[in-house]
Amino acid sequence: MFTRRLLAQEPGFGTLAPSQLDAASRVLTFRLGHVQRRRLLWVVSTDGPSQFTDERTVRVGVSEEPARELATTIGLEAKLDIPFLAAQASAQWSRLTRSTISVNTESEFTRTLSYDVPEGGLDIALWQLESQLVRLLELRAGAALPPDPLPPWVEPAATARARSRVITVPTNVVRVLTRRAPGGGGDAAGT
Repeated sequence: MFTRRLLAQEPGFGTLAPSQLDAASRVLTFRLGHVQRRRLLWVVSTDGPSQFTDERTVRVGVSEEPARELATTIGLEAKLDIPFLAAQASAQWSRLTRSTISVNTESEFTRTLSYDVPEGGLDIALWQLESQLVRLLELRAGAALPPDPLPPWVEPAATARARSRVITVPTNVVRVLTRRAPGGGGDAAGT
């Protein structure tokens, strides 16, 4: 059972008797989630008419430590090489959250931005799409804690609940949005 395997890796659960671990996995479950958000990398306002040009270096993907954390958080073996581990984590997280998740090994690239700035000026912002992957321990739907005396797995469950994991993965989707500065007239434009 998936929950039992993940619980066995949590601090405090690995020392429980198999019957206690089974009992805990019937009452507890891990909720996995995926949220995408845009993070502002930088913004600049420039007067016009003029030409704006800038180069920015952007980091995407995850380094070795977050890749291993992404894997172990969902029960994958973390001893694999990082590119293979990232691919396995992508596939497993996508399956478990029923969404498309792309985990790549860390890399950097430089993006050159160039705009003709109209008379009214321009606000230029560089945004990066990120995936936030969440694992949270909670009671199963319809389940309740057993009556007193509480079993030995309740205390580590409360500790694990307080330690919910949120892992942020910068993806390779980077967007530049531009719009006319206030008072410059016209509509917002996106590229």
